[in-house]
Amino acid sequence: MRFIIITLIFCLGIFSIANAQMHGKAKIDSLQQLVQKSADDTNKVTLLNSISYQSSTIDPDGGLQFAFKALTLAKQLNYRKGEAEAYSNQALNLTSKADYSGALENHFKALAIHESMNSQQNIAVCYSNIGVVYNNQMNLEKAREYYEKALEQFRELKFEQGVATTLGNLGLVYHATGEHEKALNSFGESLHYSESKNDTTSMAICIGNMGNSYLAQNRLDKALEYDLRALALNEQIGDIVGSGIGMGNVGEVYFKIATDPNTHLLDSLFKGNKQKAIDLAISYLKRSLEIFKTIGFLNGIQEVHKYLASIYESVGDYKNALAEAREHMQMKDSVFNVDNNNRIAAIETKRLNDLNQKELEIKNLRIQKAEKEQWLLIGAIFFLLIISIISYNRFRIKQQSNRQLEKTLNHLKSTQAQLVEQEKLASLGALAAGVAHEIQNPLNFVNNFSELGTELIDELATEKDEEARLQLLSDLKENLGKINQHGKRADAIVKNMLMHSRTESGTRQLTDINKLCEEALGFSFHATQAKYKGFSCDIEKHFSANLEELSVVPGDISRVVLNMMNNAFYSMYQKKLNSTDSNYKPKLTLSTFRGPDRTLITITDNGLGIPADVQQKLFEPFFTTKPANEGTGLGLSISYDIIKAHGGKITVKSDGNETAFVIELRIG
Repeated sequence: MRFIIITLIFCLGIFSIANAQMHGKAKIDSLQQLVQKSADDTNKVTLLNSISYQSSTIDPDGGLQFAFKALTLAKQLNYRKGEAEAYSNQALNLTSKADYSGALENHFKALAIHESMNSQQNIAVCYSNIGVVYNNQMNLEKAREYYEKALEQFRELKFEQGVATTLGNLGLVYHATGEHEKALNSFGESLHYSESKNDTTSMAICIGNMGNSYLAQNRLDKALEYDLRALALNEQIGDIVGSGIGMGNVGEVYFKIATDPNTHLLDSLFKGNKQKAIDLAISYLKRSLEIFKTIGFLNGIQEVHKYLASIYESVGDYKNALAEAREHMQMKDSVFNVDNNNRIAAIETKRLNDLNQKELEIKNLRIQKAEKEQWLLIGAIFFLLIISIISYNRFRIKQQSNRQLEKTLNHLKSTQAQLVEQEKLASLGALAAGVAHEIQNPLNFVNNFSELGTELIDELATEKDEEARLQLLSDLKENLGKINQHGKRADAIVKNMLMHSRTESGTRQLTDINKLCEEALGFSFHATQAKYKGFSCDIEKHFSANLEELSVVPGDISRVVLNMMNNAFYSMYQKKLNSTDSNYKPKLTLSTFRGPDRTLITITDNGLGIPADVQQKLFEPFFTTKPANEGTGLGLSISYDIIKAHGGKITVKSDGNETAFVIELRIG
């Protein structure tokens, strides 16, 4: 027979153990009185959920109505925990009505809320309860999956009651799949937890289920032992349903003992008296039947009648067999009618719930729409006010900013003009220093030859010898020629200085680049020697012989080359000044080269070098690596703009040992 296998429905995450054990209409009545006195708050949600839970075994239709009320109020209060409890209670009541798809839908809604709240224990409870529904559907694979997930989480949380309950339910899956040893192990471990907590109800369930597994293995001695233990515990705690089930199970074992030729129990218990064993089996089954009739347990009644009919038929008592069979068929019809009525009631309840839900949603939508329109209007007014204030403030700030920016721009333009002029003057100063040094040599020659000429004239005045006088005149003529030569040299230097120092720009003319570079080199080198006493440098010049004259602004190009050389000499002087290498010798290389469409001027020095990060900023205005009193940071910036205006470009390469600036000028 074994018409009952008890599943532990787990709602510990929703209510306390005390609540879970309190059933009956009296409890529901007392809770309803509390609900009537309660305001619409979270406490009322909890009370409604409690009534729904208590109603699940005796009035699932009523339980669904209370769960719906709890759900509606919880949503209005945004009480997520109460909302999850309401979904779980709806699932519990739907399970009682065998509406398993609806039960699963509600369990998963509860699970989603608990997951969003990261409530680990309640998540595990939901897993367990979902497993119960799948078990009732006989979807054993899914039931096992969710039981195992729940068991793993309960073990991690060290929640012993959850572990015990889930082990018991997992044992039922093993039993249904014929894995009886696994079932016994699960029931046994669950029993151990229940015994440690002295939970007699759970102990009775576990022991009874172990009896079922032993019977399935045909281990009748163990089956009888555990069924009698379960019956005793159920009678001890006054569990009428459990007692009825236990008596039916004991009766079934006695009948198996009477009819199984392979068991020794008939001899040991009944001294081989088969009829005595059958009579005892019928006795237990009839006591079970009386209990089921008393409590109106229709499924139990029809199963007992069916089993009694098979017993009577096996012993040839066809009269009683027929009577029991008739009772079984009548009860089966009754159960069918009850099931139909339950299904009809469930459909009607669902229709009413859906209708109420729809009306509530419409009402809430209307309220939300009105509130939304009101807030939108307020928001629009407030937004326009804020925008107006912000726009006015921005207008005032923008006016002030524009005035300040205009003032700052004028100041910057003035400062920039001054700095550019200062840079030009600095370049001119360096040029003048170089020219002074250059012009000193011809002036010295002029002075020396002038003095010599005076001496020759004096000698000529006193000399009487005609041949000697002719020689003196020849020497004087030669001396005057040298004075003229060095005077022209000084004149050329002055003209070149004037050409290099011109401030006007824009007038291009054909220019000998080799000559321009050589003169700029002389000016820069002598200016550096004048500024830094004792400075010396090896200079190499490599000028291309086939270099054509270029149409450039010579003063501008000269200023660029002069600036590059000044920087090179400065870098080498600083390295010499600060170097610990006594063998270091400054060296500058100036070269020109004619490409297919470009003329290249390359100035290479072995000074300090330029780091890569500095190279990227080298041509930016006001950027300088020199001390504040030695550079404006405009020299290279102006040089870059001059070469760019000529259609060329300046590039720099430095490896730490040598630095090369390359000026590219377009031909034609």
